[in-house]
Amino acid sequence: MSSQVREGKVGIPRALFFYTFYPAFRTFFEELGATVVVSGTTTKATLDAGVQETVTDACAPIKLYHGHVAELRGRVDYLFVPRLVSTNGKLIYCPKFLGLPDMIRHSMAGLPKLIDVRIDVRKGKHEWWRVYREIGRNFTKSTWKIYRAYRKALETYRQFDGMLKSGATAPAAMYTLYGEEILPAQPGLQAAAALEQASASASEPAVASGTGRGADRRLTIGVMGYPYAFYDPYLSANLLDKLEALGVTAVTPDMIPDEVLERQADKFPKELFWTYSDRAVKAAYHFLENGRGRIDGLIHLTAFACGPDFIVNKLIELECKKQKVLPFMSLMYDEQTGEAGVLTRLEAFVDMVRRRKEAAVRAGAPLAETPVVQSQTTARTTAQAASSAKKAG
Repeated sequence: MSSQVREGKVGIPRALFFYTFYPAFRTFFEELGATVVVSGTTTKATLDAGVQETVTDACAPIKLYHGHVAELRGRVDYLFVPRLVSTNGKLIYCPKFLGLPDMIRHSMAGLPKLIDVRIDVRKGKHEWWRVYREIGRNFTKSTWKIYRAYRKALETYRQFDGMLKSGATAPAAMYTLYGEEILPAQPGLQAAAALEQASASASEPAVASGTGRGADRRLTIGVMGYPYAFYDPYLSANLLDKLEALGVTAVTPDMIPDEVLERQADKFPKELFWTYSDRAVKAAYHFLENGRGRIDGLIHLTAFACGPDFIVNKLIELECKKQKVLPFMSLMYDEQTGEAGVLTRLEAFVDMVRRRKEAAVRAGAPLAETPVVQSQTTARTTAQAASSAKKAG
């Protein structure tokens, strides 16, 4: 049987699963002789293109994904749009993830061949190998070459995940692996800080990265949400870099080891259905339980019109009100979100958290009995946020 490798260009949109699985899949495709082409960093034009291509009731991340696909159209031989069902063997992804290949195929014209492999590791412990083998058949008939590429992909993923668990953001870790090839602009203050942090490991970096009492005016804040939101500089209005400029180290759910998050499982009557949502809620509960004196506050970045996000936000808010340990703020985004409004709310929240911390240090008191701050960043909810702030005052 011939083992000839068919080369080609594979397009990977810079959205959704990109910030979780890109290093592994890039390695796999390149080991098989393919050239990986990534869409550019998100701009207003990217999102506008996605709005034109997708259904009207889709959330902003789905619209953005369509925009990145539109950018790759005509530039590649294959488009990698997997059907993500389950990657941890228990939970599933948002229904829009499950239907993504169908949405792309039926709403956009002029597309190259879609590699739309179904990924559902609930089927068994060898399911990841089956997935990679199915993808690899597009490029070679040699099972040995596919397996060798598969092993390299796993090695790259472990390296990438190790950087995250050591405190690096996903963009910073990718910058370490690929440099300006994947991030044409400087990764930003937050990424640069995370690169420095990545040199030191910690068993529980989400707590160990705190600065402690009285160390300086720097804060550590847990940023809850989904990687494709808080790592995308356009969707998040450069949230992580803004926090860094305000003297805040951001800690995200993907920096927390899975086994640490699972210690929070017994806090719920049942697990959430959705993978990213489950991680966000468990990370928030982990910070509330273990972060006193080391984590100074929580921010949840949530998408307008996202059903799972609404549930996540409410669960975190209610737990913060119940425990009264950490200040909490939610930032809502959609395709109309502007940076000025985000910066204003961040400055107010960070100033409140810093004053509270300094007052507690002067008094030698524990950081408890914390007010909950609820802030939404879309015009639709400005009145609600103002009303909440008035009541809190």
